[in-house]
Amino acid sequence: MAPVPGRRGTRKAPSIPAGFTPEQKAFFEAMIATTKRVIYHVDGWFQNAVAASQTNVVLTLYQGNAPQVWIAPRDGWVHDLWISVDSPRTAGTLTLAVFKNGTQLGVATAVIDGNNPSYDLTQVDNRVLPFNAGDKLDLRVTTTGAWLPTTANLRAGIEVEI
Repeated sequence: MAPVPGRRGTRKAPSIPAGFTPEQKAFFEAMIATTKRVIYHVDGWFQNAVAASQTNVVLTLYQGNAPQVWIAPRDGWVHDLWISVDSPRTAGTLTLAVFKNGTQLGVATAVIDGNNPSYDLTQVDNRVLPFNAGDKLDLRVTTTGAWLPTTANLRAGIEVEI
């Protein structure tokens, strides 16, 4: 089969130069791995008419009976989590947390309170909230008994690097 005109062949990853020490090779491999990573925005979690006195209630991601989780296609970590309500908070507190395979992932949370009445974004230090390929991530909300307004609709999401 004749080569296709104008085509140079398959692109290969850069190779590690010969003669590097093990430390230099490890650094080079880490740089290659880091440059291939991409940040994705995963949103769509919601709860309409947010009730007071909830504890770690799983937010809806898909309609119907589908599991309300995002399944990680590759190893990675959570960079950010955010929450927004369409009616500003007037009392109480609403807290959002990330769960991995049914257990809270780290201590990072986004909070709607007197300081952030409509929106909060929490940026997480690099690689503090890791996950593996196949892990199931979900978002859960906790509200205090004083939470108002109970007519507020909540939207939330995460940014992941994989």
